[in-house]
Amino acid sequence: MNISKAKVKLIRSLDSKNARSEAGLFVAEGEKLVKDLLKTSLKCKFLVHSDAVKFQKDNPETEYYVADTATMKQISFLATPPELLGVFEIPILIEKTDAHQAPIICLDGIRDPGNFGTIVRTADWFGFHHIICSKDCVDAYNPKCIQASMGAIASVKIEYTDLVSYISSFGKSLPVAGTFMEGANIYTHDLQKNGFIVFGNEGTGISREVLPLITHKISIPSFGKKQAESLNVASSVAIIASEFRRQNTVF
Repeated sequence: MNISKAKVKLIRSLDSKNARSEAGLFVAEGEKLVKDLLKTSLKCKFLVHSDAVKFQKDNPETEYYVADTATMKQISFLATPPELLGVFEIPILIEKTDAHQAPIICLDGIRDPGNFGTIVRTADWFGFHHIICSKDCVDAYNPKCIQASMGAIASVKIEYTDLVSYISSFGKSLPVAGTFMEGANIYTHDLQKNGFIVFGNEGTGISREVLPLITHKISIPSFGKKQAESLNVASSVAIIASEFRRQNTVF
């Protein structure tokens, strides 16, 4: 059946964090991404396709709608509208993360959705199953975050909370590594098998509220001429996650 005006309005509203929170829904676009998410535990609310009858053959139990090119342009958040768009339910996080068992990535004020989505994708690649975010981080279910995560959003548990309270709730026995320009070389420093790894805001770094909790300052050494002031935060997560995995092959 053709997509209704009400469904079009709903999809367009999901560009807003408040609307996503209220509806408990997010949008994923593109055939590969949507098909990948359909294979996960995430629940698909409905699909929109330019040739939904053809697509339904592979997904007979999924609610679907047909949209012409003009409508796909209207509901898409991409520069080039895809043939397939899916609306999925935001998962409810029930299980509390345990920093005693494995290291947890903490994001402190990450604002760029592309960086955030790439971090989620990287975390999944290196086996970091939990990400704890400060409340001022960009929303994980922002359409741009979803696209950048490339399906990893279904595999990584993401929680928003007060970082100071959260880290402090585990007491002082666990290490809290913080990423800095000046710190222990990650290639010569023994990286912990549990605890927290804190990555700060793209411009200002780790917030002054979280700084007192840092027990280990770590850094990625530069081997070049330092023409750049610092690494992109998503790149930093990838390099440090890789080194953690190299040193601790079993989390």
